[in-house]
Amino acid sequence: MTDETPQSEIIFYQTEDGRTRIQCRFENETIWLTQLLIAELFQVTVPTVNEHLKGIFEDGEQDAVATIRKFRIVRMEGKREVSREIEHYNLAAILAVGYRVRSLRGTQFRQCATARLSEYLVKGFVMDDEPIEEDPCEKCGENPCVCEKEPPKPCKTCGLRPCECPPKVCSKCSQTPCACESQPTKKILIKLADGKHRKIQHMMSTTFWHPDGTPMSAQQFIESLYGKYPEFFRDEAELCDLWSAPDMRSKLLGGLEEKGFGLDQMIEMQKIIDAEKSDLFDVLAYVAFTLEPLTREERVARAQLEIQTHFGSKQVFLNFVLAHYVKEGVGELDQKKLSPLLKLKYNHAIKDAIADLGQPEEIGRIFAGFQKYLYVEVACG
Repeated sequence: MTDETPQSEIIFYQTEDGRTRIQCRFENETIWLTQLLIAELFQVTVPTVNEHLKGIFEDGEQDAVATIRKFRIVRMEGKREVSREIEHYNLAAILAVGYRVRSLRGTQFRQCATARLSEYLVKGFVMDDEPIEEDPCEKCGENPCVCEKEPPKPCKTCGLRPCECPPKVCSKCSQTPCACESQPTKKILIKLADGKHRKIQHMMSTTFWHPDGTPMSAQQFIESLYGKYPEFFRDEAELCDLWSAPDMRSKLLGGLEEKGFGLDQMIEMQKIIDAEKSDLFDVLAYVAFTLEPLTREERVARAQLEIQTHFGSKQVFLNFVLAHYVKEGVGELDQKKLSPLLKLKYNHAIKDAIADLGQPEEIGRIFAGFQKYLYVEVACG
């Protein structure tokens, strides 16, 4: 269903920490949000929301016809003002996604919406008006409650209240409380030839090796990589261009490996610069240009609108690819991964893939073409 001239209100939901403010469409006694806004609300990516919604509808948890509605939205795309029909999802679908999202923001929203749904329908979420007062206690009739609280039960081990059992000592670090996870990782700063510093983790053991077989420290590896990168790309723009095309990216990685910067060592370097959830692109960009790494999830979120604008009809498959990229890494964007991804998505029914996406040549162009929006200079930093 498409609402050409919606008779609806625009209201706002503000998160508990006050950092996020979501513009919501309120109509027919429910809230309507796009996938992009649901992703912003629950602090996840649009592909994650898309996969959850797909599962919700396939499992019969919600009815797609009843929970999806199209509204016409006018927005700026570049310098043009464009009117598009965008799918919105009602509060039932939003809450269903919330139950599947494991995040503090998701828990807060679910608890808030479930407990105060009737008030929201009257007052319109947590808007810029007076706060909704809590209901009085059912037992004492007071707000806040003045009922006597039941005292805590004695400890089952020592029989005392409060417990006087001796604190447990960690068997690994011999400390109370355990300091295994809280012990900060030692960082060191290294200064390269450009006069700028890079921050890396201090390594006790050697994991890097020179092409001649001699061991290298992490600092020596970074210094060597910094000295060699001009042989492959001159600046950030050229790196983005090379990395955006699967075939050029493969050649670049091959050339780096020949110079002693193999895939295993590049992955190890991700750990050294605290970028394990980032792209290998971020390793090169950080070492060469001191660009702060983005997580793969952040990179997808930044590129999502452009990808949706240019490949809207292929969005379901591309969201599937992006979800694998976020989970596994840039290897999922290699051209040789296209066939396995198609088989996985379409359950080996390649004819269905062709029906949805076009002939093999067109599918190849789509798979390679959308990737540039992940690495355009705006998305890079």
